[in-house]
Amino acid sequence: SGDFTEVEKADETVLHAVLDELGVKASDILQTNGVIWVEGPSDRIFINKWISLNDSSLKEGINYSIMFYGGKLLSHLTANITETEIEEETNDFIKLAKLNRNMAVIIDSDKKNEDDSINATKERIKREITQNNDRAIVWITDGKEIENYIPSSMFEKVLGIKGMSDYTIISTLDEKYNKVDGAKSLVKEMTSEFLKDNALLEKKVSELVE
Repeated sequence: SGDFTEVEKADETVLHAVLDELGVKASDILQTNGVIWVEGPSDRIFINKWISLNDSSLKEGINYSIMFYGGKLLSHLTANITETEIEEETNDFIKLAKLNRNMAVIIDSDKKNEDDSINATKERIKREITQNNDRAIVWITDGKEIENYIPSSMFEKVLGIKGMSDYTIISTLDEKYNKVDGAKSLVKEMTSEFLKDNALLEKKVSELVE
């Protein structure tokens, strides 16, 4: 009959228009395949890079979304915050995080040395989010924070400052290291070998990608 169908790849503008027509909001985290919760923007930079090194086919905004929990909830627990405030904020976060079953929460351990224990709030979040959900991951960093997975030699080579090794306390980095700018510079130097040379990190990233 000569009839035919022509197919063209839709660009982002078309896709966004279709989503708008369907009533999908940009804030609707239920629509993404998976949600990764991180504390702040520098964590997002590292996680996106490490995911791409493990599986370059996965794209933020298509296969997964990254959300920030930030604030005082986990790493900023101080004497100025009451137990009631901590409990209320933790409850709210756990409810929000559970909106998508394919989820991961990445938490700084804040350990100053290898023998330190994780605080009760972080342990509770890990317990409640992972129970009865085999799709959920709570990744508590092996060292003090996510930067501890990056060897000192890379900090010195890329940024010209003393870096961090396992379980070290940030010292000079407090004054000289801008987390976002530093993360952008560091990831440019990371190749697939970076993951292969770091067994702890490679295991965590593989679990996240899976």
